[in-house]
Amino acid sequence: MLNSTVYSFFAQERRIIRYNKGKQPQIKISDLYQIPIPQDLILMDNISTLVDKIYADAIHIEKYKAKINCLLYSYYELGNSEVDIINESIEAFLQ
Repeated sequence: MLNSTVYSFFAQERRIIRYNKGKQPQIKISDLYQIPIPQDLILMDNISTLVDKIYADAIHIEKYKAKINCLLYSYYELGNSEVDIINESIEAFLQ
């Protein structure tokens, strides 16, 4: 879940992940406490199932990661425009 697009976006916006061009990204461990973790048991069970599938089927990792992202988009009630903003921000961050 912490590797999802939603949480990567949150971490970069809150400067939990610090990144400068040409340098290794930095994460201050104490800042990780700022990241809200849902307590929804159904969500957590669904994500756990997908993570198990990632470990069992390395060929289709991207498919399962996309499903985890979709679960989180739905959980946080994010619309298409918000998802687009997140994806554009992550893409710009990695360039």
